[in-house]
Amino acid sequence: MLNHSEVPKLEAEMEKLERYWEENQLEGVEKFEWNQITAKEDLKERLGYLREAAGVAKMNHAVLIIS
Repeated sequence: MLNHSEVPKLEAEMEKLERYWEENQLEGVEKFEWNQITAKEDLKERLGYLREAAGVAKMNHAVLIIS
């Protein structure tokens, strides 16, 4: 659970994570019948949902619960 004042730290971590995905090969994606491009696109889409939720929490001075 994050309060709105912690969201900027989460946003910075999301940026680092996305850069890592872009710069590195993801191990084990073949086990799920994905390739590197498909796996990275899926992860970025999911990260986009988190970014949107973080933005709403930040804008409304609300708590963000990630489960």
